[in-house]
Amino acid sequence: MSFLKESFSKYQQGNPCLPMYMVFDHDFRKSRNVWPWQLPNFMLAESHFESGLIAKGNTLTELANELGIDAIGLENTVQRFNGFAQTGKDLDFKRGDAEFTPNPCLAAVKQAPFYAVRLDAGDFGTQGGLVINEDAQACTEQGDIIEGLYAFGNT
Repeated sequence: MSFLKESFSKYQQGNPCLPMYMVFDHDFRKSRNVWPWQLPNFMLAESHFESGLIAKGNTLTELANELGIDAIGLENTVQRFNGFAQTGKDLDFKRGDAEFTPNPCLAAVKQAPFYAVRLDAGDFGTQGGLVINEDAQACTEQGDIIEGLYAFGNT
């Protein structure tokens, strides 16, 4: 199941699935190029922080407070995710490659400071084109799958 499909499937009245955040730690920031965190701190626009696009905290509780989200919920989510990183099995989104162990797609979130970037689901440039389903399979106007034809991106 795709990340967005899984995320939106959890939506229910009174429990919106937005906003979503990519949360990571100091080690991840040092070793990966994550916009806008690849910039030195002094170059990060204050408006990014004020708008809630990005946040930083010395603890997960501080990060949650900066984001305006439930601190216990964030702590529990990170603890669950760190368990996935340890076992190499992502039970929520099934990320990873069975040939690599425990899992190159999962790294524990444990080294302060902690960071977050808001993720907004969106669409860009819908100018017509192929109709696809959540598995990127092209469909007829009636919604039937066209076998062997896939599309993605700005089609």
